[in-house]
Amino acid sequence: MEFTRDIAREVRTSIEGVVQEFLDANYPDIKVTRSTAGYNGDKLDVKLQLFSAVNGETEAEADYKKYAKLYDLPLEMLGARFNFNGTMFTVKGFKPKARKNDIIIVKDNGLQFVAQHRGVVIAYKASQGQDLGNLIAQEVA
Repeated sequence: MEFTRDIAREVRTSIEGVVQEFLDANYPDIKVTRSTAGYNGDKLDVKLQLFSAVNGETEAEADYKKYAKLYDLPLEMLGARFNFNGTMFTVKGFKPKARKNDIIIVKDNGLQFVAQHRGVVIAYKASQGQDLGNLIAQEVA
C-alpha cells in the first residue's frame, strides 16, 4: 500500500490527538504545538513538536505577551480566532528572532504558519470592528 496525502493527514491528526490526550492526563504542562507528516511511496514519517508550558503557556505565548507593547500587538489577539486573508486562523504566539514573519497563526485543521504582525493586527482589528484609521494611514504613507 502506498501512502497518500489524505492518509498522511489522517494518521498525523490521529497521532497528535492520542499523544495530546496522554499528555493532558499525565503531563498537563506539555503540549503538542506542531505536527507534520511526510510520505514517499510505502514510507510515512510523522514528526511531533512538544513544548513544556511554563505557567501554563508556551514560549511563543510568553514571548507574545512580553513583546506586545513594543510591537503594538493587542493582548486580546493572542488566542483569538478570526479571518485572515480569507481563512480562519488562531494567533498562537510571537517569534522575537524572526525579522519579518513573526506572528504564529494556526488554521482550524492544525496547520501552523507565520505572518507579518502588521497584516495580522489589521485583519484582527477589522474582524472586531475596530477603527483602522492609523494603521491604514501608516500603510499608505
